[in-house]
Amino acid sequence: MSKMDKLRGAINKNDSVSVERAMNSIINNDIREVIINFNYSNLNLDLKDLEELQEHEKALLMQGKSLNRISIKIGEHLHKAREIFIKSHSESFMEWYEAIGLNKNNVRVFMARYKYFLDFPEQKDRILDLSDIVIKETLNKKNPDKLLEKVISGEISTAEQIRKVRENNSTPVELFTDNIQEAEIVEDYGRIMKKEFEEVMEALSKAENVANYSKSNIDILVKIKKMLNSME
Repeated sequence: MSKMDKLRGAINKNDSVSVERAMNSIINNDIREVIINFNYSNLNLDLKDLEELQEHEKALLMQGKSLNRISIKIGEHLHKAREIFIKSHSESFMEWYEAIGLNKNNVRVFMARYKYFLDFPEQKDRILDLSDIVIKETLNKKNPDKLLEKVISGEISTAEQIRKVRENNSTPVELFTDNIQEAEIVEDYGRIMKKEFEEVMEALSKAENVANYSKSNIDILVKIKKMLNSME
């Protein structure tokens, strides 16, 4: 059924309902159940203000979906333009889109949404609903495997959830990296200490050969012995 058919059906000939109200009815019916991460009960609003705020929410969700449809088209044009630049002037692509008024973050999100649209054709509605910040979070190189699929399927739906998954996944890696770095430091200290001991032993050997048993040298030897004992 077309939008116009829906509109005609929503207007009762014997009723004074306005076209605007009928159109709002259609829009509200077209918006799927969307749960936003916001608790209205904490606002303590009266019923009238709450209902108005929720109407603004619905309108913004609808406008956001329209913007995302446009963003997919923008991503398509950027993708095709980039293919032309890649042929001989790939370094000029950034300069070109900046001249249009876009920046790197904009372009990454536009092109990513378009790519997801191609890669997951069965999830087109879901991709339309993804916010720019969620798209941006999916592009983080530290994201674990399969995270994108969970976002596209709806199992993960917010940027905060993506960040938590990434943090939980990256912690062992970061700890492993830190351990390696610490081991390298310890290994460096080991080499330094070995070198220093070799030099001390060489100096002691020379002192013994020349029978240099002065009181100052004996004091030094005593100090070295105490240091070695403290390291055991």
